[in-house]
Amino acid sequence: MRAAFRAYDALYRALFRLRAVGPMLLVGRTRYRGAARDFPDGSRLEAGDALGTLHFDNARIAKLPGGKSTFARLLRASLEELAGRSAEDPMLRPIGVYRGVTWLRPHGRRYGFVAEPLPSGPARRYLQAHFRLLLRAFLP
Repeated sequence: MRAAFRAYDALYRALFRLRAVGPMLLVGRTRYRGAARDFPDGSRLEAGDALGTLHFDNARIAKLPGGKSTFARLLRASLEELAGRSAEDPMLRPIGVYRGVTWLRPHGRRYGFVAEPLPSGPARRYLQAHFRLLLRAFLP
C-alpha cells in the first residue's frame, strides 16, 4: 500500500505541476470556476482568476523529526517562503487567493486563513478516506 501511495503521490505532483515551497508545502495553480467571493482581508476572487492550491508535501513530512512543534514551525517557514516568492515568481505573482483542504482543525485566522467546513456528501467521504490512506502510507 505504501509503495502504491508513494507512486500515486509522485504522479499527482507531476500531473498538477506542483512546486515545492519551503520544507512542507507544494503549490499549484488553477483557474477559479465559482461565483465571485469577497474575503475579510479585502481579496476578491472572480471566475477565471488564478487560484493557488496548497498541498502538504507528504513525502517530506514523513521524514520530519519531532512532533507538533516541528510541524507548526516548518509550516510557518513554508508560508513565509511562499509570501516572499509570490512577488517575484511569475507562476505565483498573479495569485491573490490560495485554497487548500486539510484534515487539521480550523486555524490560522490571524494569518488570513478562512476555514470553511466541507459540505456533507460523497466528496467529503472520499477526502476522509483519502487522508486516512495518506496517513497510513506516509506516517505508519
